[in-house]
Amino acid sequence: MRAEPVAEPVRGRWSRIGAVALQVVVSAAILVLLIREARPHAVGEALGGVAWLWLLAALVVKVAALCLHELRTWWLLRRGHDCTLGAVMGIGFLSGLVNMLLPVRAGDLLAMMLLTREQRVPGPVAVAAVGLVALLEAAALGVFLLVFFSAGLVQWEQVLGEQAAQRAVSTVSLVTMGGVVLVIGLGALGRLLGGRREPEPRAGGVLDRLRPSIDLVLEHSAGNLGRAGALASNIGLAMLDVGLFLASYALLIHALGLPVASAWTAAGAVLALSAVASIVLPPSLGAGTAASAVIALGLFGVSEPAALAYAALVWLVGTLPSVVLGLPPMFGRVGELAGLIGGAVRRALEPSRPTG
Repeated sequence: MRAEPVAEPVRGRWSRIGAVALQVVVSAAILVLLIREARPHAVGEALGGVAWLWLLAALVVKVAALCLHELRTWWLLRRGHDCTLGAVMGIGFLSGLVNMLLPVRAGDLLAMMLLTREQRVPGPVAVAAVGLVALLEAAALGVFLLVFFSAGLVQWEQVLGEQAAQRAVSTVSLVTMGGVVLVIGLGALGRLLGGRREPEPRAGGVLDRLRPSIDLVLEHSAGNLGRAGALASNIGLAMLDVGLFLASYALLIHALGLPVASAWTAAGAVLALSAVASIVLPPSLGAGTAASAVIALGLFGVSEPAALAYAALVWLVGTLPSVVLGLPPMFGRVGELAGLIGGAVRRALEPSRPTG
């Protein structure tokens, strides 16, 4: 009778492992096909013409974006939690390195574990902080893409056709507005319900057991999104972070001297497709970025070898700073890192537990 509830999570875990393995295989196959079709020597020739100053500028901007990303996590945690900026940034850099090395987002779970273990942040608040950073980032990216697509609508209509361009702008507008409404709604809900917590949670069903965690999440959301000043500061930092991220993509357009009318628009198109591809393909393997670059830059008349060279530079700029920034905090935890990462991976592969 009791074997069935235990066997189900095991089957679920193996199905997740199989899905990750399939993602890795598909990513490798896509990369092989793209490189073979474009001819490796042609990609090498395109990379040989890189302008090193533009590449260095992209690396510097990407480092700034990564630092700001971790500062945003500390900014969300600073109210009510005694977290030091350096410690939170170190945890974030290590999380980014682990995310880059592993196809499952184990780095995010590792960050939540370390924030709870080392900075005494309650688990639900750590989860909320990491989630809010990503949510604000997605909303800010949507705003940038909406501006780029709207400003270059005539060009997009020439490339995609009038109806397709209008549908793309409408889709981006809808998704962006949904993200903005969700951000504001979390803050409003936190302010509305934050003061109505029961002093002692009732013992009963699953919802009653989860209520303390829900209360902490709502209180955290209200503190950061429920007041105009806090909301504006978090949105402003997210916009700056995404702007730096997009700038690194745009600088790489100049590094290769790609023949596009607007480096920002082309970079935004690549980033938008890469974000969609990352749902299926692990970003750390670069296959989604490579396919996105070939498709998006191809619309601007860029050859496939040049597009793959651009994707290679994007991967380099995304990887090198993460390694350099992530190694010091990794060495500081080398004795316990294997166990921590193993626990994070197990949690990433673990399906939802049955409630009964």
